Amino acid sequence: YFRELDELKRLVKEKEDWIKSLPSSVSDIQTLQITMDTCQKEVAHLMDLNPRIQKLTSECALLSNQAAAPHFLQEALDNLSSYWCLILQTLQRKQQQLQTDLSSVPSQQYLDEVQSLKNLLDETESKLPALSLLGAPGTVSAALQQTKA
Repeated sequence: YFRELDELKRLVKEKEDWIKSLPSSVSDIQTLQITMDTCQKEVAHLMDLNPRIQKLTSECALLSNQAAAPHFLQEALDNLSSYWCLILQTLQRKQQQLQTDLSSVPSQQYLDEVQSLKNLLDETESKLPALSLLGAPGTVSAALQQTKA
């Protein structure tokens, strides 16, 4: 019973440590996607622990019914259950945050189009001084007069 309890605590602690190791914000879409995928796996793994916790609950009930059963059996199980729920909720909130972050990051196609437009504007701006000289009426007249002369 206690070996299983300790093992489950260790597994839940691993999930907590994983959450704590995450950077506070990520702007790179690829990193966001990888983190989101890993978070989904961590949530699934934590959910997979639930049957084991339920089995411990049954074992605890059996042990508690025995004469001279220690009072801390139920307390230890309650602590594990609370810890598991807390970390599960934290992971689910992180998963939701990552989903929101992913949906707010512009697509690569959008970024490529913006860069293309920026390049076009830069190119056009660099040609503006030459084009403005051609468009000034006095300059055009003077150039024509010089050509005729």
